[in-house]
Amino acid sequence: MGDFFDDFTTKVVLPPEAMAKLNELLVTLVADGTPADDGQARYAELLSALLAEQGADLAAAARDNPGFAYIAAATDAGQFGALLAQTGAAAACAADAEAKADAARAGGAESVPGTWEAPPPDAQPETEEDYA
Repeated sequence: MGDFFDDFTTKVVLPPEAMAKLNELLVTLVADGTPADDGQARYAELLSALLAEQGADLAAAARDNPGFAYIAAATDAGQFGALLAQTGAAAACAADAEAKADAARAGGAESVPGTWEAPPPDAQPETEEDYA
């Protein structure tokens, strides 16, 4: 029986930049209406390249990281379809929020609930003296 920590040597951790690239591809696939089979092939190709940068390959990563949905999506059509559906739902929600914000602004609202706007450039950050 191996050491408890031996199991962690085979786990893949994708850096935030890699996850961003995968998410960007998913958004593009949804926006373009790419067929799922073609999308999964492009997704697997990108994921393979990202894993190779870390010295891993897709087959080993899928075997050693069965609960990682982003890796499973490259090899399992059902998982990829679910990931694509989640991405589509998120994109629809974002588009709906943007449309509501645009409508509120067009109606003369100075601020739109649920959105964040940067403070004006002349705004001073809070300091300790502000609370003295």
